[in-house]
Amino acid sequence: MYSPDAGRRLAAVRGLSLRKDARSLEALQKGLHDQEEEIRRRSAMALAARGEASAAPALEECLKTEESEQVKNAILAALMKLRQGQD
Repeated sequence: MYSPDAGRRLAAVRGLSLRKDARSLEALQKGLHDQEEEIRRRSAMALAARGEASAAPALEECLKTEESEQVKNAILAALMKLRQGQD
């Protein structure tokens, strides 16, 4: 997630989505603020796939400032999935 290369950051998101530790959660939340739209979108999807409700506040905060409709849709879908998991 710290590489200047967007392709490497995207690969990192894919790898982090498979891990269930606090460091990977933090890195995926950082991905929500990436300059690349695809990385922000994939980070939101990865957070949803993890199913951890603790990711919801970071997603909600990003939703307030996100300009991309695709990323907003991914964030909303992630939030819905996380909320369904709490029921």
